Amino acid sequence: MDKSPEKRSEALSPLTRHHHHALVIGLNLRRAGSNDTYTFSRVQEDLREFWQEGGQDHFQQEEEVLLPLYSRFASLEKAEIIRMLLQHVQIRAAVDFLLNDAEATVDTMHTLGELLANHVHLEEEQVFPLIERSVPEVALNRLSFHQGITETNRSFSHAREDKVRQEQEKAHN
Repeated sequence: MDKSPEKRSEALSPLTRHHHHALVIGLNLRRAGSNDTYTFSRVQEDLREFWQEGGQDHFQQEEEVLLPLYSRFASLEKAEIIRMLLQHVQIRAAVDFLLNDAEATVDTMHTLGELLANHVHLEEEQVFPLIERSVPEVALNRLSFHQGITETNRSFSHAREDKVRQEQEKAHN
């Protein structure tokens, strides 16, 4: 019998919900340049909005709130935690490059898209379960991530917009 995945701690749910947005951004980054919907400039603007409306804050809260709490109950010297922090640095550097350097390319977007997806999977499948096993629930429940992480109403998913545009084009032809 397959073991069903454990339910995410309610305390970590805001971070998990934000991860869903990160996965969509990652997918869009990997699609960059593939058609008129996923142009470099459009995906770049989506990335900018995502980063300014929660991406930076998400990393900061993991580093300044979640990991210090975890360190009270377990060692930070775990491969998963070290990999998570290294990926934070790599993602910050790639986002800065994509948003601020004229040398940025679609290939850079594709690379960041892969990194974002891998990072979310690392946190959801390894880091968060490790934290949930190590930190008592009562301590986790005292955490609050809501202030710094804006849960945008925008999905950043252009697939729906693309489909509507195609249907409108068919109707006009």
